[in-house]
Amino acid sequence: MSLPSRKRRDDWESRDPLAPQNLPEPRPAYRDGTYLISGLGDANTWAVCDGGRWGIVYELEDIQILAAWVELDDIPLHVLLEALNLPGHGDDS
Repeated sequence: MSLPSRKRRDDWESRDPLAPQNLPEPRPAYRDGTYLISGLGDANTWAVCDGGRWGIVYELEDIQILAAWVELDDIPLHVLLEALNLPGHGDDS
């Protein structure tokens, strides 16, 4: 009489939909894009999200005067709200 074979752990994990390697990539928190922070006359300040990295660009008369990468805390809340990557909003609606 032989004992039933034990399934290898690798076999079980490869079929488990909740195993870390089988979970889908998480959605990024913010959509890539350019968002107006403020504008007055010929001057505009933009927030730019690129791959989760944020920058701020200042333009005067359509000429870029200054640009820099910044921390998330430097982006105004109204911009972060607009950029939130929620299901059914933005590019996937």
